[in-house]
Amino acid sequence: PANLYVIGTLNLADRSLSPLDYALRRRFAFVALEPQFGPPLQQLLTTRQVPAALIERLCTRMAALNQAIADDPELGPDFEIGHSYFCQPPPDSTQAAAWLRLIMEQEIGPLLADYWREQPTTAAAQLRKLLA
Repeated sequence: PANLYVIGTLNLADRSLSPLDYALRRRFAFVALEPQFGPPLQQLLTTRQVPAALIERLCTRMAALNQAIADDPELGPDFEIGHSYFCQPPPDSTQAAAWLRLIMEQEIGPLLADYWREQPTTAAAQLRKLLA
């Protein structure tokens, strides 16, 4: 029907999917969705009572990390980390700092270790910047 849209997502960071990616790009239109650590995410976190200083720290540090990832010739913009990790803050604002630290340590940290598998000191340094 004319009002039916099929929307799919593809994580370009997984290079084993390259042949599939090329095949899909020949057949479908693509819209790039980049990480968004600007006003929409900040407003969402504000309405969920995440402290302003924590929101600022999160957005500033993730923007810096994504710039480092984008500038890395072995990675590039397709490896930038998205905002979806941070869209479900805890209902109790007093737990926001612990929630953020947990995401950084248990989700972002292992991802960085995988990205910089051959450069563990780089991964560790980037994680330290996030946690500082």
